[in-house]
Amino acid sequence: MALETYVNSGGIKVIERFFDLPLDYAKPDGRKIRVFARNLVPTEKAKTPEEEAKLPYLLYLQGGPGFEVELKGSGGFAGEVGSYKSSRECTT
Repeated sequence: MALETYVNSGGIKVIERFFDLPLDYAKPDGRKIRVFARNLVPTEKAKTPEEEAKLPYLLYLQGGPGFEVELKGSGGFAGEVGSYKSSRECTT
């Protein structure tokens, strides 16, 4: 796995991950595909690796099967990165 990490101007730590995985898991030494994943971590909510490990994940699957779907702007799920509330903060 390869990693690239940086912090953007909005205070979001970006971790880009690249995985080389078998196209067919029945043939692990066969053809590989590269899979990309990105973590977005609000730096104001996680100042240490321990705090970062406690943050919840929000999974967004872009497209598929076999094609991607264009991501329009940063509305919707991207705003959730900085605005989540932990279960301790939520009221019902």
